[in-house]
Amino acid sequence: MDKVVGEVSGHKTGKIIWTAAKLLFMAGCYFLAVRYCISTQKTADIVTAMLEGEPLSAQAAGDICEQEEGQEAPQYTCFWGEQLDVAVLCQETGKSSIASVILTRGNSELVMPGTLALMWQQDGCYIDSETAQELFGTAQAAGQTLWCQDKPYTVCGTFESLGRTVVREITSEDEACLDTVSLRTAQGSGTGEAEQFLMRNGLQGEQIEFSFLSTLTGDLLLILPLLLAAGLVRYLWECQRKADAFGGKLFCFGLMALTIAAGVWLVVRHLKIPADMIPSKWSDFSFWSSWWKGQRQNLLRILGSAQGESQLLMLWNLLVSFFCNLLAVFAGISISGLWPEKAPESNERRKFARPELCQRSGGNTESVNTGCRYTYRDIADGGDSCRQPSQSHNSQGQQSEAYKTE
Repeated sequence: MDKVVGEVSGHKTGKIIWTAAKLLFMAGCYFLAVRYCISTQKTADIVTAMLEGEPLSAQAAGDICEQEEGQEAPQYTCFWGEQLDVAVLCQETGKSSIASVILTRGNSELVMPGTLALMWQQDGCYIDSETAQELFGTAQAAGQTLWCQDKPYTVCGTFESLGRTVVREITSEDEACLDTVSLRTAQGSGTGEAEQFLMRNGLQGEQIEFSFLSTLTGDLLLILPLLLAAGLVRYLWECQRKADAFGGKLFCFGLMALTIAAGVWLVVRHLKIPADMIPSKWSDFSFWSSWWKGQRQNLLRILGSAQGESQLLMLWNLLVSFFCNLLAVFAGISISGLWPEKAPESNERRKFARPELCQRSGGNTESVNTGCRYTYRDIADGGDSCRQPSQSHNSQGQQSEAYKTE
């Protein structure tokens, strides 16, 4: 008897530990999914426009930035251009290198994250860590003097980059090269705010943005809470079926209503669809193919620009968020009980150690001291039949047990 109780107790303890492990795994994966999804917001809501016509000068871009600061809702803006194969050097060490120089006017954080200080330090610059190591002998080159196009610039900091890159503020002595503008827009607004900005300042250009990827990843994060809510509703439904008192049933129905209402609120409050993904006419079946083709072209164009590395980092974070969310969803399905369980096969026989017998009702097994050595349980079509021993003797005269079915 003690042995059977110990086995049952060990089975329950193992099941509790396994469920707790799945809960921790689900919570950890979901936390990582949310974290990586939030990190994409730094670049996902940035719209880049490739300007048409002549590039803007430092003065023209500065006038537009000052005009935008006077707006009721100021637009975070950065005009920028890229100069390729520019010689940079350090006079102290005598070493030089060839790098791409990104000239900015406005909030340079929109182009290269971590370079916001350039807005207040026109004689400053940021360089990639590899160029800093080559020129100054250390990746921590803040405070060093970098010569670029025969002018000295104080290094404000370094950043990781796949290529040799220098970021600095454009001056009036530089030639007009600002042919791109980046703007930070409200999440889910698409290119609407960018179009208004261009029209307000007499500019034209093709807008490039990938907010739909971040929005889609955020929408997928709603799956796990909704699955857990569905599992809770299923559990409450079973509880109200087993409840005998009317008050218990009413309480279960009340909790079910609250859970369903919370799920509906979650969908209405947080489910977002980018404006650019909504066709003007639902009968326009060619909208989706042309929209996807445009997004693919935009991705190729932006990856070839100075913003390519930040966009690659955003895509990586979105991929990690999606994968972690997928693992959390599978764990949530297992925990919530929504995963279909394998039905027992007909005439399946389970052997239990003495003194255990099956119970005819409920499909459960209870310990009953019957004095028999073994008992078998047959499961067929959801019913139970118990085999109890009848005494007989073998050739040695010892008592043996033959089983008959009731």
